[in-house]
Amino acid sequence: MNTAIDLLKKPDSVSIYNLRVIPISLECCASLYGYELEETRGPERAQTAYEEERVSVEDE
Repeated sequence: MNTAIDLLKKPDSVSIYNLRVIPISLECCASLYGYELEETRGPERAQTAYEEERVSVEDE
């Protein structure tokens, strides 16, 4: 019962809580970073694809 009270008062002081939350938190951070990379590289990739297609059409 002491663990339940500790979880209510200060959850980060309970090691079981940390063991369950840290992997979820890391997964969320990794996903957000991936989305951020996609967002920043998207226009770059579109421009590269456009230029490659333009060169391909000019060569034909």
